[in-house]
Amino acid sequence: MPRVFVSDKDRRSFLAPAYQFTSRRSAEAFAAEQGLDRSDDAFKLFSVGNTTFQPRAFTDFETGVLTDDRSARDASRPRFLTVRRTGNPQPRDARNACLLVEGPRLFHRYIHRTNKLAPAYYRFASGDFPCYAVWGRDGRSLGGSLFEEEGGQRVYVGRSARGVLYASTPRFKPDLSIEGYDMRVALVEFRVLDSRPEMDGVIQATVQAFRSHGYDPQEPCQAYGLNAERFDPFWRELERLAFEGFKERCERMPKALETELARYLDQSRKAQADLKAGYGMSYRDRIKGMDWEAALRSVEEPWQLEVVIHEIDGEPFYDSPNYSGALYNRVANMLKRHACSDERRAQLSRMIREFVEPRSGLWNYCGD
Repeated sequence: MPRVFVSDKDRRSFLAPAYQFTSRRSAEAFAAEQGLDRSDDAFKLFSVGNTTFQPRAFTDFETGVLTDDRSARDASRPRFLTVRRTGNPQPRDARNACLLVEGPRLFHRYIHRTNKLAPAYYRFASGDFPCYAVWGRDGRSLGGSLFEEEGGQRVYVGRSARGVLYASTPRFKPDLSIEGYDMRVALVEFRVLDSRPEMDGVIQATVQAFRSHGYDPQEPCQAYGLNAERFDPFWRELERLAFEGFKERCERMPKALETELARYLDQSRKAQADLKAGYGMSYRDRIKGMDWEAALRSVEEPWQLEVVIHEIDGEPFYDSPNYSGALYNRVANMLKRHACSDERRAQLSRMIREFVEPRSGLWNYCGD
C-alpha cells in the first residue's frame, strides 16, 4: 500500500493529531528539541506549500476503532486526548490540528484463541484486513486535500469533522470455508478544544462501532444501513460513501492471504484424500518401513511432510532420553540431522511453517 505521512510503514492512520506550522524552520527546531526527528519515520515532518506538519504517533483513533466493542456501549461518553497541558505554550508558529486520512486503509482483526479450533483457523481469521475511510463536515467543505496517493488515499487537515470507516471481512467455518461476511462501521466525530490557555488543550471525540452479520458467502459486500431514527442524514451519507468506496477500491480479502488460504485448503484436501486411499495405495503406506532420511527425501508437498512427521519413530530426536519434549523440538532436531542442502532444509522448514504447524493442535505441547 502506498505511503501516508512520508512512510510506507503507515497503514492504519485515520485521525492523526498534528502540529500545523507556518514556518518550516520553527517545525524543524521543535522536532529537534523534542527528539521527534529521531522517531519512527512514519511521523516525520512533511510540508505542503508554505505549511509544515508534525504528525504525532497516537493510536487512539487509528482504524482499530472498527473492532472497539466498548465504544458502542460508551458512545455517549466522549474521549479526550490531551494535546497541550495547562501552562505549556504552543510551539512557535504552530497550532493544533488533525490530519484526516481518506481512502483504502487496513485494520487488525483479532480472534481470541481457544483449543476448540486448529491453529490454522486463527492464522487466517486474524490479521490485517482492508477497510475504507471517508471524512466530511455537515454543510461545509473539508477543502482541498493536502496530497493524494496512487492507492487512492487523500489527506485533509481540520479541527473538527465527522468520519466513517467501513469494512466487510470474511467469517470462516471451522473448516475454513467462508460462511458469510461481517460488516463493520465506525463513526467518529471530533473537535479540537485548545483556545483557553488556563485549561488543557484536548481533542474531544465520540466513537461508535457497529457490526452486523451477512450469511450469503456469495455476497461479500453489503451496506450496514444506519438506522434513520438514530442517525441524521449526513451520517448516513458518509456511510454510503464509505460503502461505495470499499466496493470500488478494496479487496474482500488481501490477495496474499487469499492465495495462502487456497494453497492451504488444497493441501488439506490432498491429505484427506490420502487417508481415504485404498490399502497399499496411499503415500502413508508407501513410506512405512522407510528410513527417516529416505522418507524425508521423498517429500514433494507439505501434506506429505506432515505424514512423514507423524509416521516415523520420533524417539531418536528426543532432547534427552525418555523425554519426548514438544513436537516442534523433535521436528527441529530431525531437520538439523537431515543430510540435505541448505535450500532443501529451507524448503522443508517453509512447508512446516505454512502447513504442518497450523494443522497441529499439539505442536508446542510438552505433556502434563
